[in-house]
Amino acid sequence: MNSAPDPIREAVMRQDAELLSRGLRIWIGGEPTFTLRSSQEPAWLCEAEGSDKEERARALLVALMPRLSPRCALFRSAGRRYPGEEHPRFCYGAYFRRNGAPTWDGPPDPLLAPPSNNSPCGPDELRDALSAELRVQGADPQAFAGPKGEPRLAYGRTLKVLAEHESLCMRLSPHLKDKSAPAFDEAAGKGVFVFSFSAEPYLAVELPGFPLVRDLLIALRALSAAANRLELPSLVLGGFSPPVDESVAWLTVTPDPGVVEVNLAPAPDLATFWDWTGAVFAAAEATGLSAERFRFNGQAADSGGGGQLTFGGPSPAESPFVLFPHVLTGLVRAVDRHPSLSYWFSTECLGGASQGPRPDEGVRERFEELAVALDRLDLCQAGPDLLWGSLAPLLVDCAGNPHRAEINIEKLWNPGLPGRGRLGLVELRALRMQPVPERQVAIAALFRALLARLATDPLRAPLVEWGSELHDRFALPLLLQADLREVLTDLSDHGLGLGVLEALLLEPPQPVAHVECGQASLEISPALEFWPLLGDVASQETQGARLVDSSAARIQLCVSAPDGDPGTVAVQGWAVPLQAFDDRRSFAGVRYRAFAPQPGLHPGLESHDPLLLTWARGNEGVSIALHGWIPGGGPYSGLPEDAAEAARRRADRVVVQRGPRQSAAREVPLHYRTQYCVDLRRLPALRGAI
Repeated sequence: MNSAPDPIREAVMRQDAELLSRGLRIWIGGEPTFTLRSSQEPAWLCEAEGSDKEERARALLVALMPRLSPRCALFRSAGRRYPGEEHPRFCYGAYFRRNGAPTWDGPPDPLLAPPSNNSPCGPDELRDALSAELRVQGADPQAFAGPKGEPRLAYGRTLKVLAEHESLCMRLSPHLKDKSAPAFDEAAGKGVFVFSFSAEPYLAVELPGFPLVRDLLIALRALSAAANRLELPSLVLGGFSPPVDESVAWLTVTPDPGVVEVNLAPAPDLATFWDWTGAVFAAAEATGLSAERFRFNGQAADSGGGGQLTFGGPSPAESPFVLFPHVLTGLVRAVDRHPSLSYWFSTECLGGASQGPRPDEGVRERFEELAVALDRLDLCQAGPDLLWGSLAPLLVDCAGNPHRAEINIEKLWNPGLPGRGRLGLVELRALRMQPVPERQVAIAALFRALLARLATDPLRAPLVEWGSELHDRFALPLLLQADLREVLTDLSDHGLGLGVLEALLLEPPQPVAHVECGQASLEISPALEFWPLLGDVASQETQGARLVDSSAARIQLCVSAPDGDPGTVAVQGWAVPLQAFDDRRSFAGVRYRAFAPQPGLHPGLESHDPLLLTWARGNEGVSIALHGWIPGGGPYSGLPEDAAEAARRRADRVVVQRGPRQSAAREVPLHYRTQYCVDLRRLPALRGAI
């Protein structure tokens, strides 16, 4: 499906072979998200539905299905329905066998092959034809009319339910796309086929919820035979999401605020994950969707929807977290001890208000109790119930929400989520969407290798109390990269090195500016910032996104000098203390106010735009002005058309002048700077005190 470069393919196959030799089966799922980067409509910025999002989602799935498996079944199922929304969100899915055998032999969905003629029959005839096919198989289905007169067919175990609880089978469909749709529940309509014309209109059948893959495949064979006998040109399959096991896969395309989300079926190995990821990226590109967006000033960002990864096994009982409970406790410890696993691949919004905060970014008491829970789990052979019960209350966000946590275990062994809570799954939520599939597979390989290392060599080291150093030190890419190198070295020492994938993982952020002074160079790179929540958590808990103050920004200054002398760097007239990283490089971080937000914190505090830097070595001096927008003012004509145009706009915002060394800068008092960073937002208040 995907013609991977040979070195990457070899690294992928090498990891699969290594895990196989250790008897480890670690499956990988993902949720890549894509946006229409040329659009400023709400549906492509902040809202879940609207504009042409559903049409593009359909087109993405249609382009993807041939790349997955021949004769997939295309289902139009009801998506999630969030509080305050009038109807379930759309959900289009591909249901296919992992061995390549066809899942559906009936007429295609009209999205795949628009019919040239209308249906030769109506819903009643299709119901009767399906009933006849099921009777041939020894079943005894029962036909009846629904509450709106639509033909329905009760099948299998539902016959007993129909006799004892007729109201259950007569309920309105939870899949209706209007205000009359009842709240979606797992019981409504199970075991009942509903026949109708879709909105296009085409003949459609709403499938019941089947508990077993075998039962659904039998029903699909009967339905396809009935539809073929009636010579239907097309048929829409809808209803409940299909069941899955190790033999079949279920991939969906759904909406989320600002993006289309592809919920990948779990891949049994890294090679399959690589193939599917490449196929999804190619299908998205063919549909005009992108994994990244560019702002008006050329700043590059991800799609906005995240790039979460999920790990588990071929079945809940065969999950590595169930077979080896110490894998989960080791993962919690490893991520705590190596913040690069949290931040190097993170989304733009970081910290306690983010969609995936670390345990030590939340309530202090929870982090203390987490250490107790991990120690106690180390002393026993914890089953999945104890594992989930011990960690679920602690792996949460600042509101106590287990879904919005960096290590999300709500589907590990959760009795509170019937049907989908005990799946043996762990999701990593603090991952941004990557611009290319190669980096996406490299990140999956990293965390899969880490889980394999933890399975064979348990990690029981104590949690690290990072304190303020967590956000001060690990905001800087130079130090994050060094931390990630330690992780990669440890994996290599355990026989799980990633080969050429390591270069993809260690790739630093694109510098904002790079200037030279003699034989030395100054590189200015974007660093991480941790945005605070505006207001309280409770009032924002039901919203799709939380309101944060994103006006703070941070940069990293790194001077490379052969003689080890970095010279003097000043920002806004304040000398920035540099510290040595190695024999050649010195570095520091600088925080500043990128813009004045409305609403936001610190009313009256002006923005540092442009941000003015000077660098002096010997008698030479360089002045650098970093502008947030067009130097001198004026609007951009529109969004950048492509990456090259975005890069030009970024370059135009950097103005460099050379001249003699300037006058000495003011020194920042010790108690107004941290070990790694100077915060310019605090320094104006010092003018009357120095």
